[in-house]
Parts: sequence; C-alpha cells; structure tokens
Amino acid sequence: MPVPPLIAVTFATVGYVALMIFGLGMTSLALDRSVIEVQGLGPLPGVFAATASTLAVAGVLLSAMPRPLLPPPPLHALGPDAVPAAPDAPAPLAAPRYSVGLWTALGAYVGYVVVVGIAVVASGEELRTATTVAGGVAASWFGIVLAAAGAIAGISGVAMVRTLGSRPRWPWEGEDRDDT
Repeated sequence: MPVPPLIAVTFATVGYVALMIFGLGMTSLALDRSVIEVQGLGPLPGVFAATASTLAVAGVLLSAMPRPLLPPPPLHALGPDAVPAAPDAPAPLAAPRYSVGLWTALGAYVGYVVVVGIAVVASGEELRTATTVAGGVAASWFGIVLAAAGAIAGISGVAMVRTLGSRPRWPWEGEDRDDT
C-alpha cells in the first residue's frame, strides 16, 4: 500500500531540510568558506532563505500530489451512524511523475537565492551587497547542493506515493505458519 500523499510530502520535506543543512555544512567545511561570506549580516538571511527554500519544495510537492491528500478513515472509526462515501465521488488524480524532482530542485535553488538577496536588503545592506551574497550562493557549490537536495526530496516524495511496497515482514508473521 503506498504512503498517503500528505505523509509523503511531510517526510520528503523533512528529508530536504536534513539534506540542506548537512549539504551546506559539509560544503562549507570542505571549501573552508561560509555560505554567506559577508561579515556582520547575522544568521537571519540564511534562516529566511532556508525557510523559503523549504516552503518552495513543500509547495511543489503538494501541488503535484494526487487528491485526496489523506485516505478517508475507515467506517468503523467514524461510529455506528457512519454513511459510506457517495459512489459518484471524483476519482483520485494520476500518480505524480518523477520529473517533479526537477521542479523541486528549481524551487529549492530559486527560493534560497532570491530570498537570501531580499533578506540581505531587508537587513539594511546595499543592493550591491545583496547581489554579491545571492550571486555567491547561486554560482557556487552551495547552489548545486541546494538543487540536489531539492531533487532528491522531490523524487523521494513521488516514490513514496507511487510504489506499492509494504512494511517488512518477518518469516514468522505470515498467515501460512506451520506451528505443528
């Protein structure tokens, strides 16, 4: 049974945040440079940019997922007076395509680069400084890391919805046990 779309979006978004933080941190360590190289800006431009990038990934995934986002609860959970759904209910949309990964990569990249520039201007710096910061992220390994994390999150979210895997089972959990 596939994962419900809303759960898949949640897992993929949390995975994106983890990959983004890890990727930017390891890239910063490997290159021996900061993601935002301008001194005195503080952490807020990076925080706002990471938040915008995460919201962009979640938004792209939500827009691509089939509806309904959650399966209806079973009738026995609704109580004895529950009425089954109408037979003319709309059919769910087709499963999303793996190409959503390209759009989540683009959303992650553009969301971070644009908002980091806006946040630098909002913090009182000149437009030239904001352009330097945004361009420094966009044209470096940091931008590649953001896009890669977004693509991985997008493909993972789609895979959770499309695959028909089930939970792992131990050999003794099967119905065809022979205990004699």
